Amino acid sequence: MFYLIGVVIAFFLVAILLTKRQKTQADWILMGWLSAGGIHLTAYFFIYSKPTPSVSGNFTYFNAVAFVSGPLFIFIYKSTYQ
Repeated sequence: MFYLIGVVIAFFLVAILLTKRQKTQADWILMGWLSAGGIHLTAYFFIYSKPTPSVSGNFTYFNAVAFVSGPLFIFIYKSTYQ
């Protein structure tokens, strides 16, 4: 039962972040983190298998760096036909 509550809370927070205006890159990373956690808990709740290793460490690092220092991934397009 507690897994189901965690799934609801995770997807509720994703919905709140989706409605936020002016999302930063840290918000997008947090949405991915919460979605991955919600999907993981959903699979664990319905399949009842052993818990698998999570990628929370990576999400924590990228979210902290994006929140503190700004954008992590900057895509630069350089046209060869200038």
